[in-house]
Amino acid sequence: MRLDIVFVSIVIYSCLLMLEFNVLRTKIFHCWYSEKGYPADLKNKRLFYHYKYNSLLQRMLFTTMNWLFARGYKRPLEISDLGCVPEDFECKKVYREFNDAYSAEQERALKANSVPSLWRAYLRAYGWNITLGVTIKALADFCTIAFPLIIGGIVTYSALWYYDEARRAETVCYVTVNEFFNNGFVLAACLSIVVIVRATLLQYGSNITDLCGLQARTAFQVYAYKKSLRLPMSALTSGDMTIGQVANYMSVDALAIFWFTLYQGALWPTPFLVSLESHCFLCNTRNIFVSVFQLHIIKSS
Repeated sequence: MRLDIVFVSIVIYSCLLMLEFNVLRTKIFHCWYSEKGYPADLKNKRLFYHYKYNSLLQRMLFTTMNWLFARGYKRPLEISDLGCVPEDFECKKVYREFNDAYSAEQERALKANSVPSLWRAYLRAYGWNITLGVTIKALADFCTIAFPLIIGGIVTYSALWYYDEARRAETVCYVTVNEFFNNGFVLAACLSIVVIVRATLLQYGSNITDLCGLQARTAFQVYAYKKSLRLPMSALTSGDMTIGQVANYMSVDALAIFWFTLYQGALWPTPFLVSLESHCFLCNTRNIFVSVFQLHIIKSS
C-alpha cells in the first residue's frame, strides 16, 4: 500500500511540475503563445452570466450563479436583474454559426450531387458539444454500476466482522490495496465520493446539452423565420404553404429539436447500463447470501 501511495504521489507531483513549466512557458518566456486581449463581454457591467470564462470546477458546481440565487431568495426577480445576454448566446451569432454549418453542407451536397442534409448541418454545428455532454452523462450513468458493488462489499464486510471472531481480534501491520478497499468504512467513504461525483457529472453533462438545445432551437427558429420572409405571396395564397405550417416550423419543430438534444444522452447508454447493472446486482446478491449462509452454518456448528 505504501508503494502504491508513493507512485500516486509521484504522478501527482509530476502533473503539478508540468503545470508550472507550462505557466513559465506562457507567461514568462512567451514560447508558442500569444496573449489574448481582454474579452469585450467582460467590459460590459450589465453582464452577469460568465459561463464562457468560468473554470471547469465552477461550471460543474454552478458557483457563479450564487448571486442570482441569493437575489431571488431576498426578493422576486425581474428582467433587469438578469443583465444582458452574452455574445455567444445572442441570436445573430447563434444563427451565423448554424448558417456557416448549413452552407458547408450545401457545398458538400453540391459536389456529391445530392440533397443537403439538415442532420449533417446540425451535427457539424453542435456535434462536438453534444458528444461531450452525452459522454459526461454516460460516465455519470456508469457510476451507478459502483453502487451495488460497494453496497455488496459493505454487507460482506459487516457479515464477516459479525460472525468471525478471529477477524475482529486480528491486527494487520501492513495493509495491501485489496485489504484497504475491502474495509467497510473505506467502502462507505467511496460510496459517498461516487454519489457526489455522479451528481456533479450529471449536472454538468445536462448543462452542456441544455445549452446546445437552446442554441439549436434558436437557430432553427431564426432560419425558419428568415425563410418565411423570402416566401412569395403566391406560395401562401395558393395553399402550398400556410401560416400554420410556418408557425409549426418555428415553434413545434424547433421545440422537438430542443427536446431531442436534451434526451439523446439517455438513449445510447441505457440498454447496456440496464443489462450490466442487473448482472452486477444479481451476482453480488447471490454472493452475499452464500457468504452469510456459510458463516451462519459455521457459527452454528
